[in-house]
Amino acid sequence: MGRGELKVRFFEALGRESGSISVAARAVGVNRNTAFAWARKAGMRGRGKSGTSGHPGRAEYDRPRAGRLVLGLLSDLPRKNTIAEWAGEAGPHGMQHLLCRASWEADAVRDDVREYVVAHLHDEEAVLVVDETGDAKKGAHTVGVQRQYTGTAGRIENSQLAVYLIHAGERGHAAVDRELDIPRSWAGDPNRCRAEAPVSAGEVRTGRVPKRGGSSMPTASPRLTRRGRAAP
Repeated sequence: MGRGELKVRFFEALGRESGSISVAARAVGVNRNTAFAWARKAGMRGRGKSGTSGHPGRAEYDRPRAGRLVLGLLSDLPRKNTIAEWAGEAGPHGMQHLLCRASWEADAVRDDVREYVVAHLHDEEAVLVVDETGDAKKGAHTVGVQRQYTGTAGRIENSQLAVYLIHAGERGHAAVDRELDIPRSWAGDPNRCRAEAPVSAGEVRTGRVPKRGGSSMPTASPRLTRRGRAAP
């Protein structure tokens, strides 16, 4: 087993063992000092819980579980609602708590990711790439969903659109920012925004939206790029 795979298994075990670094290290057969070094680099301390400095709510941001969530999203699972089972968790409640109820700031986590990418992947020839992608959705309750053209499907679908900023260079590439497109069918309906969205209708941003739906690319791109270029 390679060092990279062993590290992944250690963090998976760390989540299963209630954050105990020593127990997780024994479970996968890794040296205790190495395990603690990995945990420190991941911003953990003590029993392996996330540090409480930085953005509000970080104490509830379960980094091992968030790591398993990302690995599940990147996996070839046919249905992403089975990630908790795939990650070896006893039930879906932990993942659901992280996504729905835990108190942590998505924008602050984005800033952490962006700082890490700049520190570890930056080179003088690196570029920022802006790209729009769509996700097909069922129903009408997912924030920003409507029937609109999405390049992912190549046709008009019930879908949600978002614009992403990617840092790309010789040392690697990573997503460093995002904005969800809130079309006029949502922004113009305050009751729907209050019922489904985490922000009020007055707070959502709308782009230059075509009649049949929406793409926020024209207005989101400058915002994303400014934030990306301002990163230390």
